[in-house]
Amino acid sequence: KVPAGTPTYDHWGEAFTTGHTFDNVLSVGGGDDRRTFFLSAGNTFQNGTIVGDHDKYNRTTGRLKATQFVGSKLRLGGNVAYSDVRSDYVQKGNNLNGLLLGLARTPPDFNNFPYLVDGLHRSYRYPNPANATDDRVYDNPFWVINEDRNTSRVGRSIGNFNVDWDALSWLNVKYTLGADHASDERIEGLPPQSSGYDGGTIWQGTYNALQLDHNLVATAQRKWGQALATTLTLGTLSA
Repeated sequence: KVPAGTPTYDHWGEAFTTGHTFDNVLSVGGGDDRRTFFLSAGNTFQNGTIVGDHDKYNRTTGRLKATQFVGSKLRLGGNVAYSDVRSDYVQKGNNLNGLLLGLARTPPDFNNFPYLVDGLHRSYRYPNPANATDDRVYDNPFWVINEDRNTSRVGRSIGNFNVDWDALSWLNVKYTLGADHASDERIEGLPPQSSGYDGGTIWQGTYNALQLDHNLVATAQRKWGQALATTLTLGTLSA
């Protein structure tokens, strides 16, 4: 037990705070019996529950959608959307360089501040740092929060074009062509003096994905009387 009168520290209270989300959207739409349009722009910003400036999520989006009749039986339509997501993360989970393991194991009578002493990483397993190469065993949680880097930058575009044709009074044909492209640039960096990586390390990766799809659907409808109606749908889907 910690001796009576020994100063203790609220490690969880020091590391966590109240998070906030701000979500704003501006949209405008309109049209008439021949055409429609919809335009929107939005931003979502989240400042997470971990203290500091490295627990954030910022997403900006835009969208344009429109339709236009050509004659009385043919309608053209399109929809395009773009999102830009910029995120900063803090390592968590059961790892020596994560926030929670070192935080949970820090004794209540050890003060995690300052986590740097003359530029050297200080933790409860290495409270009096003498050099940069000795293993800290568990990272000081505030070293994890303030010195590690885990970022993601995602750009994603989604769009489609469609043709809707009433070929006959009982037959409708619809064709849709769509595309979805995303690029995710990720960086995970552990600076020198991190537990298990006295020289530091960095991982960098770019993940790209492109999906194209199109479908053609014909729908035939016939009403045979007040009590009977039939619908037949045929189509092809490809991605």
